[in-house]
Amino acid sequence: YMGIKFNLMRGMKKLFEQYARREFGTVSRVADSIKFIADISSGEPSLNYDPHVPLKGHFPIIKNDINPVHKVSTLPNGIKVVTESMRFPSQINMGILLDVGPRDEAGETSGACQIWKNCALKTLKNTNETTNFAMLQMSGGDYQMDFDSEKILFKSNCMEHDVYDIFNIMLDSAMEDRSPMAINVAKARSQKIHASWAEKIKANPLERVNQLVLGTAYNFKTLGMPLQGFESNLDNLTGETVNEFFREKVIPSRTIFCANGVERHEEFAQLVEEKTKHIPPQSIMNKPRVKAAYTGGETKIPYETPLTSVALIFESVPWTHPDMPVFSVLNTLMGSATGFSMGGPGKGMHCRAIKKIFHRYQFIDSVNTINMHFTDSGIFGLQVSGARQSAKDIGKLIVNELRELQSTVTQEELQRAKNILKINIMLALERQGDRMEEIVKNYATFGGFTFEKYLEVVEQVTLDRVAKAMRNLFTSSKGTLVVVGGNTNDLEPLAKYESDLKQQPWYT
Repeated sequence: YMGIKFNLMRGMKKLFEQYARREFGTVSRVADSIKFIADISSGEPSLNYDPHVPLKGHFPIIKNDINPVHKVSTLPNGIKVVTESMRFPSQINMGILLDVGPRDEAGETSGACQIWKNCALKTLKNTNETTNFAMLQMSGGDYQMDFDSEKILFKSNCMEHDVYDIFNIMLDSAMEDRSPMAINVAKARSQKIHASWAEKIKANPLERVNQLVLGTAYNFKTLGMPLQGFESNLDNLTGETVNEFFREKVIPSRTIFCANGVERHEEFAQLVEEKTKHIPPQSIMNKPRVKAAYTGGETKIPYETPLTSVALIFESVPWTHPDMPVFSVLNTLMGSATGFSMGGPGKGMHCRAIKKIFHRYQFIDSVNTINMHFTDSGIFGLQVSGARQSAKDIGKLIVNELRELQSTVTQEELQRAKNILKINIMLALERQGDRMEEIVKNYATFGGFTFEKYLEVVEQVTLDRVAKAMRNLFTSSKGTLVVVGGNTNDLEPLAKYESDLKQQPWYT
């Protein structure tokens, strides 16, 4: 029996050596690893080896965990290349960050970013969707396109020997025009997204609040543009309209190529330069980004639902403002809570949303702190959902909780919130893919690598800074009130809530 098993292992070794090499690129390192694993069984079955004794002829490659090095290069055409050196042997993550998003869309181009995502792999110049998908499957890597209100990120991960192939897919997806047929397929997908959203709203109308908050705050322009675009504009999104939008917005000075896990920055920068040297330094059609204009306002949409959701927010600060860490700490301190998820030890079980709202008022269904930052604006506030009969009380409750954030926060609460926030930051930066995304967006926003000082700036938040930030929040901007659900008219007008927040002992 053991002899048959040993012969079977030798046969498997030959099969591995034969099929582990790929058609693309050089000899696979995976094949070499498989060959070594098969070789350890020479002479006798591997089951006889003592796991505590080093294998004969086995010379492992040992690398110590080291502090990563961050480097930046600017290519002749203006494209920037950002890399983080390898911390420990792992996969390689790559990305292309485009400084464009739904906030840059106008009425006739609304939904262009979602269209681009729907046909991200539908390239034609060098490959096609079938080839791209097959390459990703064969490599075992991953590729996706994500976007928020301001930026688009194409990101991928793969083993080192697949970098060249996966990079080409990512580059073509980000820079190549789409065919009219691809745009039509993408429009059909967008139509399904809107239909799915409509069904979701039909089942739970309160879901509309999140979308309406930014729309109301920025008058459905710039940062108020919906991520998926306006459904009414789908017919206007022709191939020429979408391609022209990205030709105008995607220029070298607003493009960053990034990677982490690479050993040599210069080698990756050379690859980027070789593949992008045909792109001219500057587009003559380039226009500056329209500055976000916070307007505030009031939106009330009645539904015959047993619950009412109320959101009250104010304009806060952009990413680069010194008070940005203060609002991040306040977001953790206030926290969020629902009937089925109220945190645990180290996960917010002591936040105010739970201890001061959820545990005190039986009519409350959920509490969410709203905290968003952008390059030139930001918002902060509360969203609370509860029984429609208590809609008026929900409005008063929100005003009271926002008011107390500037005067009743204790040192114990503040330190707990800072500790939880720092833990979440460290956990997030441990994941290599998330770390790469944070590094490139951090560089794009601040022009440097300030993420290494996140823990330091969080610890510098004090009670005085909290009080001052909340005071400025209520006095320097108009509020935004969004109400969806039953008994919407029971709530006071926005002006009444603004007045209540200002009429405090600290207000002069």
